[in-house]
This record gives sequence, structure tokens and C-alpha cells, in this order.
Amino acid sequence: MADLSFEFPDGSIKEFADAVVGEDIAKSISISLAKKAVAAKVDGKLHSINEPLHKGGKLEIVTKDSVEGLTVLRQTAAQILKMAIAQDFKNIQFGESVADVDGFYVDTDKPDTQITVDELDGLADSMKKSFQITWKSIR
Repeated sequence: MADLSFEFPDGSIKEFADAVVGEDIAKSISISLAKKAVAAKVDGKLHSINEPLHKGGKLEIVTKDSVEGLTVLRQTAAQILKMAIAQDFKNIQFGESVADVDGFYVDTDKPDTQITVDELDGLADSMKKSFQITWKSIR
């Protein structure tokens, strides 16, 4: 396998094996960085922190305490919410999902009615289960 070269924001360059994941690159810098990492950005394109990388370039580790990292986390939360809704409401239709500086939302349309406040606790439980399944698959 060919090595990939990544240039870090400080100008330093490191080589990694093809298919390295952003989490491993972050760990090579520091464990605390890896714990805060939510994505890897290569040449301006975001990649999941556990997505195998096959092309080197300018690399930035996106952390949860950055504006961009918070957007990644909100997008992930919106996807997990959609998974929980789809599981709990079999005939639901989805509209747009948006994550921005104010939070996130998922637009839905149930044939008989909208999701009510009384159903939110059940959805929160379903989200926790979906998150645990998703987290195990990426970590």
C-alpha cells in the first residue's frame, strides 16, 4: 500500500498508510485531540472520523468544541433522530433535516397527525438505543 502524506495546519507533514482513519491520525498527535475529534477535513472536504482515507492533502482534525465540529455533531444527532422516528413510526414521511448554529430539526409528516410532546420521551429512548448501535459501529 502506498503511503499518504498529510500536511497539518502548522505546516508539518506526516506519512500514514493508505486507508488510515482520522481518529488514528489524531491519536498520533495526542490522545486528548483524538477524544475531541469528530471529523477529519482533507483539502477542505469533511470525512467521518472513522472513514478510511485514500488520498493525502492538507489535513485538519475537526473537534467538538469548534463551530464546524458542533455542526457535525448536530447533523449526526439529526440522523440519529431520523433513525429513531423511522423505527417508532413506520409510516412516517420525512421532509428536510437542518443543522445550523441554532441547533437542528427534522421535518416529519405522519399521515394521521404530527409527533406530539407526549411521544418525545419514547423518541429520546429510541435515540439512545440508536446512538449506542451507531457508536459501536464507528468506534
